[in-house]
Amino acid sequence: MANLQAVNGQSAKAEEIALLHKMAALAQPGSYLSSLFSEKMVAHIERQITDDMDCDLYAGYEYYMQQENEARGTLNQAVKDAEDKAFGEIDSLTKRVAALTRDLELAREQAKANAEDANEAWTKFSAERAETDRLLNELQGYIERVEDLEKEVMRRKAQVLDLREKIEAMAR
Repeated sequence: MANLQAVNGQSAKAEEIALLHKMAALAQPGSYLSSLFSEKMVAHIERQITDDMDCDLYAGYEYYMQQENEARGTLNQAVKDAEDKAFGEIDSLTKRVAALTRDLELAREQAKANAEDANEAWTKFSAERAETDRLLNELQGYIERVEDLEKEVMRRKAQVLDLREKIEAMAR
């Protein structure tokens, strides 16, 4: 076992660094302490001693754990706020879709009623048009009959005039 000397607040930095390296050398690979005295950890602690910084690794661990917990809390709150906002927007959109669906159904019903009214009006118009055409044809027939009768009246007037002239000519 290596010769380890205790250090205190009066020890030189070099003495503390030398003790650190001796302790690291005693932690053989495969032991639990070998990971504590890894090359990177020993180099980090050596820099801390050289820079007159605290070497309390657990205090650093607690600080970073606190920072992580605060960050998680902030993140969790942000996620909750985002979820609440998203659910609110989804609820609002769901209500809007329901209202639009109702409006669409009402519009479809109105369009159907309008189509039925239009069909009924077209049927009525078609029937009235057919009746108008029939009446026009009938009127045309009457007009032609009147024209024929006027021609007949004219022809007979002419005959009457011819007869009158013949009668007057005979009477003279």
